[in-house]
Amino acid sequence: MAISTDVGRPEAAVDSLTSALIDANDRLLGLLALITDEAPGSLDNDVLISAIIDRAAPILKLDRVTVSGAADYEWGEILENPKGSWTSTHAIPEQGDADITFVRRGTRFNTADTKLLGAVAKLISNAITTARMHRAAMNQAMMAKEHATAARITTAALPDPEMVPAVDGVTCFANLVPARTTGGDLYAWREIDGKLWFALGDVSGKGLPAAVQMSTITSAVEAGFRQHHAEGPDEVIAAVGRWVHDRLSESGMFVTLAVGVFDPTTRKLRLANAGHSPIVFRRNGTSERIDATAPPVGVIEGIPTIESVIDIETDDLLVLATDGFTEQDNPAGEMYGEDRFDDTIAIAEGTAPEVGAHLLNELADHGMDCEQSDDRTLMVLHFS
Repeated sequence: MAISTDVGRPEAAVDSLTSALIDANDRLLGLLALITDEAPGSLDNDVLISAIIDRAAPILKLDRVTVSGAADYEWGEILENPKGSWTSTHAIPEQGDADITFVRRGTRFNTADTKLLGAVAKLISNAITTARMHRAAMNQAMMAKEHATAARITTAALPDPEMVPAVDGVTCFANLVPARTTGGDLYAWREIDGKLWFALGDVSGKGLPAAVQMSTITSAVEAGFRQHHAEGPDEVIAAVGRWVHDRLSESGMFVTLAVGVFDPTTRKLRLANAGHSPIVFRRNGTSERIDATAPPVGVIEGIPTIESVIDIETDDLLVLATDGFTEQDNPAGEMYGEDRFDDTIAIAEGTAPEVGAHLLNELADHGMDCEQSDDRTLMVLHFS
């Protein structure tokens, strides 16, 4: 009987043993994959990693596992002078690298061990990625819900832009486009005793808190119109300040606010400005800013505004906007800008709706569908 001389060679024995170990490892990998395919009870980093370690530790006789970098995790006690230590580094999307280290107290890791450790490390890195994606999805869902709530509050608080006050000698236009994460812009208008009352403001902050404050301040402005229309815009702002100062201060917020009234009988425009910009008055092709005479409401209590009084002439134009309009970026990162805003108003022609549409078209051409970073509000009054 012929016997192969290769069987007795040491190299053949090593090859055979290695093959057997790899075979066994492959079976263990399959078993581990089946075990970890169970639906997790939580998508938290630590919970996912613990579930993997609890199953892998007995197979590999692990005494300690640490994860550092993109995630922080520790399992087992700190060991002095352990004999076995093996580290694998994995890239976690948008978080950086995660260094995963396995430690064994009494024996070193052999080649067969490291194959299984690599698979376990990959499972851990996948768990970290899954947890990150879950957190991102939850944050996006929360932001979407908050934005939807803020949008509902904004819609309920603001006047219908189609219901424009009918006052002799003036046409009106208003447009408000909330940004995805904000909700602090406001405007209001009302005809009282044949006069046009109007207001425009911008609450600091973003999201639902700003939308809630906006709703409160809009209600306060409307109440100011009703209760103080015999006194003037400065008193309306003073009343709003008395009603909302504490609420704004407690939340660390404030509101820039401009309030005005046009009397078609006297042809006078009165305007009070508490920290708001831009407000532009145009006459005969020349634009002029109407600056604030007091700080925003909610900053310092009790400082009165000083009214601007303008004798209105035919074809005069008043334009109020929030900074989300002038600060709109284009794809190159360039803002629409204060100068362009003023220059466009200087040459604009037509009624308030026509001027408003022209300004919005100019801004759209500049922005080229870039996302808004802030709410954007525009109000135009054209006097005939």
